[in-house]
Amino acid sequence: MEIEERATCMTCGGNKTINLTLVDNDTETKQVLGCISCDGKGWVTKEERATQETERKIWCKCPPEIHDSHGIHYHPDNSGKTYLGLEVVKHHYSCRKCGLVVQIG
Repeated sequence: MEIEERATCMTCGGNKTINLTLVDNDTETKQVLGCISCDGKGWVTKEERATQETERKIWCKCPPEIHDSHGIHYHPDNSGKTYLGLEVVKHHYSCRKCGLVVQIG
């Protein structure tokens, strides 16, 4: 039997959990959830890790002022839009300056 190569999950950093802060009417509630990227294992396969690395690269790093001056572009669900070879099937917005993802959903 072949042993699957593993890599540390980039979402939780191997901690198996993610920390959330929910804000509702100025009330903050902190929650700890099992990591949704690695199913709480702390590791992913090498292939999954490569996907995580690509997913991190598709996000716009422009300051918000750029979106105010240049605008953002809306892409509906299943528009076929890809970023670095990764298709985003959920509706999303991209930066009109750098072309990368600003928000999904």
